[in-house]
Amino acid sequence: MGRREYDCRQCANAVEKEEVAMWRTFGVQTLSGVAQPLLGDKLTAAMAIPPANVDPIITVADTTKYQDGDRITIDPGNTDSDEVMVVNIISATTMQVTSQGAPYHAHAVNTVIALDLVCGLVLINPVAVAASLWIGADKTVTNVGGGSAFLPLITGSSYNLGQGQWNVLRSTDQWMAGGNGDTVGIGVYVV
Repeated sequence: MGRREYDCRQCANAVEKEEVAMWRTFGVQTLSGVAQPLLGDKLTAAMAIPPANVDPIITVADTTKYQDGDRITIDPGNTDSDEVMVVNIISATTMQVTSQGAPYHAHAVNTVIALDLVCGLVLINPVAVAASLWIGADKTVTNVGGGSAFLPLITGSSYNLGQGQWNVLRSTDQWMAGGNGDTVGIGVYVV
């Protein structure tokens, strides 16, 4: 993947509002048994390529984990991924996104979405893990420690990725794999 471009207006707005860093929690996430982004979701309806100069509306299970201005990657790690920004949360399940002029791709229902945050700290609390749960650097992580796996997680322990202002993590570079139905609580310190 190439260099990511970011809208300077978003940075200026954050400084103007003194929102330089903040805690965000994502509640308890239920794993599906396959690799998924640490801060992820899926499309609950297909996304068609919109007409020219029209930003698409996408449908997800729950928009409360998103905020206007958030960057998300639809179908991360694939050649037809879309890096977009949330511009309007319309309802509990729909939001409008923009690619700021880049062409869009069509995406099927259940396409993975990764929330793209710059994090100083990621706190992970495995709530219920039946077998094994692993954190990895991309979608090749497996629940038996294969692929990009680098950290096994155990129920009852808390894990801290990053060190505040010293190590910055991209949430799109953090994936997890566990058993179907395993649950994990996640919070991040966004910088």
